[in-house]
Amino acid sequence: MDANKLETVLIKHQQWLNFLRTGERAHLEGADLEGAHLGEWYILSIGPIGSRQATLTYKRRGEFEEVMTGCWRGTLLEFQEAVTKKHGITKYGVAYQAAITFIRTLLAERKSG
Repeated sequence: MDANKLETVLIKHQQWLNFLRTGERAHLEGADLEGAHLGEWYILSIGPIGSRQATLTYKRRGEFEEVMTGCWRGTLLEFQEAVTKKHGITKYGVAYQAAITFIRTLLAERKSG
């Protein structure tokens, strides 16, 4: 899948998330995006993880960032606060905190080039 097609899929998926008729749910299961040029998008999926064994998706474009898992959506900081509040130091909390650390490490490596 090239960057233009992926961007179209992501735009339609965002429309679907916002309940617009023009939207369409993205189906990227099994897609090998390693090394794919995503234009300005940086997307990372981790899973299965957490109490529901769902996929945790982090996406960033410029200053916009979003973490999604199940129906939860917010920034990385908001996610960390929600994890601490809901899961504390349980095995799910520890797993989510490790994922957060992993994401932050990758972001720092991208910035340092």
